[in-house]
Amino acid sequence: MHYLVDGYNFFFRLREDIFPLEDARNSFIHELSSALLEIDTKASLVFDSGKDTILDVASKSHFGKIDVVFTPKGVSADDYIIELVEIERHPGSITVVSSDKGVLARSVSLGARTMSVEKFVAFVQRKQRKKRKKEEKFECDSDYHINRLEEEFLRRLKDSPEDDSPF
Repeated sequence: MHYLVDGYNFFFRLREDIFPLEDARNSFIHELSSALLEIDTKASLVFDSGKDTILDVASKSHFGKIDVVFTPKGVSADDYIIELVEIERHPGSITVVSSDKGVLARSVSLGARTMSVEKFVAFVQRKQRKKRKKEEKFECDSDYHINRLEEEFLRRLKDSPEDDSPF
């Protein structure tokens, strides 16, 4: 599953401290990238370009599991996301993440899956907890196995002859 995330929609719903904007956005991208890397999930984070943008093509960069996209001149992130869904051969393999009802409705009509920002955050957190729990499970033996090993150690210690010592 590939997630197309409405960048500023996501950012502004979760962040209160947004100034300076570029620093706050970069911090947000880094945090999201770390979370998605942890759960091995890929996403494209699509942001509107500023009014001063002169590029006729989108600019893209990569941070871990995130492709960060700034839209071309005159194209909103909403329209760019819809274009990406339209050109996808298998739109059902895409989940559009936004809390903009218009973007979600248009995405569903094109065959994409959708998820609100809040549900996506809950999804990521749930996968993180599940992964951490799984890792914790492998890090320690059960009480049963620890007791079994201790008993075996004590049995061998008791059964070993004392004069086998090389010293």
